[in-house]
Amino acid sequence: MREFPENFVVEKNKKLNAICPVCKKGNLIIRQNSENQKYFLGCTEYPDCKHAERFTIESKNQLKLFEEEK
Repeated sequence: MREFPENFVVEKNKKLNAICPVCKKGNLIIRQNSENQKYFLGCTEYPDCKHAERFTIESKNQLKLFEEEK
């Protein structure tokens, strides 16, 4: 679960204060799939780093990553 400030809004191209766990160079940013319009977290170093994380919105300031659902 990633937590954010109370006034956090999910919007396309919003940069998060989180380093990419794969490349360790880029930051995570909210992206939007052009085909299905769903949001996901991607690395700012794309296309060199192809890390992506799908998420659901748990509450106003919490994103739950799909791999955490077990």
